[in-house]
Amino acid sequence: MANLRAINEAQWVGLCAATRWQVKASGGNEACASISRISRHQSFSDYGNADVSSSMPVDVLADLMAESGDVSVVRFLASQAGHEIFKLPNASDFAQLQQAIGKTTKEMGEALTAIGEGLADGKLDTQEIKVCDKEIDDVIAALVCLKNALQGAGGA
Repeated sequence: MANLRAINEAQWVGLCAATRWQVKASGGNEACASISRISRHQSFSDYGNADVSSSMPVDVLADLMAESGDVSVVRFLASQAGHEIFKLPNASDFAQLQQAIGKTTKEMGEALTAIGEGLADGKLDTQEIKVCDKEIDDVIAALVCLKNALQGAGGA
């Protein structure tokens, strides 16, 4: 039988790894079976096994995400499509807007500092790139918070 998968083997292995993280974050196989329509707890091991050709149904994944708050599988899938996922913060009043502006400014400064320090010798090594990536992620998260705070302050 021909392989009808639209994803390659490395992506499949990555999806299975993300599924294992999702199951672990949701309390393990038995806990997953108790909070979803899949009552056979062994199924959750199968979903994380790259040698098994079935994947977790989307509605079951939604149940696990709702229970645990973990988005490992969705984050992996988004990354495969060139996207990133960030938790949206709650911000609804003017004081939060002011805090969000301060946080965004701080995070931007830290990101630019990390990049500048990394480039001081004319190149970025692997560790410096990791530090810069983390700082840039912090800026993006702060900007999302700022955007939400700005929208919340608009009704004040």
